[in-house]
Amino acid sequence: MRGAIRWIAALVFGLAIAGVFLSPLGRVLEKEYGLPLLYSLRGPIPAPPEALIIGLDNQSVRWLNARAITWANNPSRLAERAPRLHACLSPASWELLLGAANINHVPRPVHACLIDALIERNARLISFDINFNKDRPGDGQLAAAIRKAQNVLLFERFSDEGGIEIRSQPKAAFREAALGTMAFRVDSARGQMVTAYRTQYDRAGTLHAMPDEVWMRYTGATEPQASSLFQPIWLYGPPLSIRTVPLMAVFDPESRGLLPDDLTDVVVFIGSSDPEDASIDDHFPAPTSGRGNRLIGGVELAATAFLNRLHGTTLDRPGLWLEVLVVFLVAALGAMGALALAGWRLVLVLAGLSIGWLAVSTTAFIGSQIWLPVTVPVFLTAILLTLAALSARYMFVRTLVERLAPRQVAAALLGGTVADRRAVKTEPATVMFTDLVGSTGMAEDLDEFSYSDAVSQYYDLVTEVIEDHGGMVVEFMGDGVLALFPLSVTGPDHAARSCEAARHLMLEIGDGMMAKGDQRLEMSIRIGINSGLTATGDIGAKRRFNFKALGDVVNVAARLEQLAKQIGDEGRNIILLSGETKDSAGLSPAVVEDLGERSLRGRKDAVPVFRLRN
Repeated sequence: MRGAIRWIAALVFGLAIAGVFLSPLGRVLEKEYGLPLLYSLRGPIPAPPEALIIGLDNQSVRWLNARAITWANNPSRLAERAPRLHACLSPASWELLLGAANINHVPRPVHACLIDALIERNARLISFDINFNKDRPGDGQLAAAIRKAQNVLLFERFSDEGGIEIRSQPKAAFREAALGTMAFRVDSARGQMVTAYRTQYDRAGTLHAMPDEVWMRYTGATEPQASSLFQPIWLYGPPLSIRTVPLMAVFDPESRGLLPDDLTDVVVFIGSSDPEDASIDDHFPAPTSGRGNRLIGGVELAATAFLNRLHGTTLDRPGLWLEVLVVFLVAALGAMGALALAGWRLVLVLAGLSIGWLAVSTTAFIGSQIWLPVTVPVFLTAILLTLAALSARYMFVRTLVERLAPRQVAAALLGGTVADRRAVKTEPATVMFTDLVGSTGMAEDLDEFSYSDAVSQYYDLVTEVIEDHGGMVVEFMGDGVLALFPLSVTGPDHAARSCEAARHLMLEIGDGMMAKGDQRLEMSIRIGINSGLTATGDIGAKRRFNFKALGDVVNVAARLEQLAKQIGDEGRNIILLSGETKDSAGLSPAVVEDLGERSLRGRKDAVPVFRLRN
């Protein structure tokens, strides 16, 4: 039966974790934490050489500003510091560069000069990640450079407005001069990791995504390979993993060598690439780490996706339901281990399961570019099972402590420190000793099972009555019980409540107790009660917890219970009180019988003793 319950619990836990994986939370966990972990374990890998990025960055804008200032102040010196630009740009373009504040203000003749420089190096294709959709000064020079190159692909933008795709194309003069146009959108919502790019556009007909169009032009293919709406991207490493040359290096003689002289088999991608000062629109969080900033430019994502297509290294997923099955199996196996084991064995099982699946998923990721779920089946499962195991262990310990110590003491122990556990305090309290009359004869008349059952019922009854009246059972001693009603727990009326508990207990015992079947046992008890200062706490060996109540008030209560044996008749319930208890409880003479002063064993002075009437 227990084994079946474990199987059912493991299956339920596995289904619950699979449900989490299927939820939006599970998808986010895998994308935002699982995939970065796999990339981190893989590390960066060399990017193929068929792509190069000309990065439009703010450092290049500042360099162009400085050259424009040189042109304004000393044109002859400009011929030395930027000869290509000096020969390519008109005075009107230099005037525009004087006011350029960022990459969006770079005059279009600069892009024309860039195309000319790349054609001189025999660039295979030139792909712009810039939307030339508005009229700007120098448009004619740029259109002429595009027409002359005959290998320029232009970007057109798509945006969502109210759920409708809005298409923004390059100017007609640029479209007519270019080899073709293309679009590029990634799957990243604002602030989320990029994993794929969009391949189809509802309002664009046969328009291709940038990586697909570049791949088709590069290889001569007539149709793109993409069969899904979003095509995964296999990243080569952190931002700038693909060879990137800043715009200024194309024109700066001091940067000679950064841009290769021969670009015969290379596609040059041109766009914003400045991870240290990136715009939100053009840069996206990448699931890789290293080189400080994680933001990767859209132009680098496009170049990466093109290289993926060219070399067939696209990131793949095994299919949703296969992933769900994997998550379910890992979670169910972990749950079985958690239900069957505890302590270090459970730690070993969970660690082995987590490390094993992490090794499998990492191997599949590195060797076959397969993205398997990691966060939910490994970390979330291990965390939940560990917390569940700790909770179960805590509940077991709590139950054990509550059975080994009085309920109030157990609560203090579970909520306190080790120092609190060893603390001993002195406070006013009332102590009660009870003893079961005739237990020896009962043991002779009953078999072992019936006798133990009767004693257990007696203990249960005493404990229930004591706790119902605000006291606590400190110790079971044979067939006797030591109970305590301390001021801090019971309240200032601890003496009166102890007397009420004794009366209640006497009535319960008088009704008889079930021992075996319908057989009732005639029982009676003797009770001694005393009030005064009592020391309570963990008293005994340091390696064992042993809650005790000590002091002269405890000894007097024990002697009163023994004195009751001498005074009471066999088979009659009897409750003896000290004078301290009688006065503290405010008992009237009508409810007590004055037995005078009595000598108690072990004490020099006599003690006023009273008998509590029924």
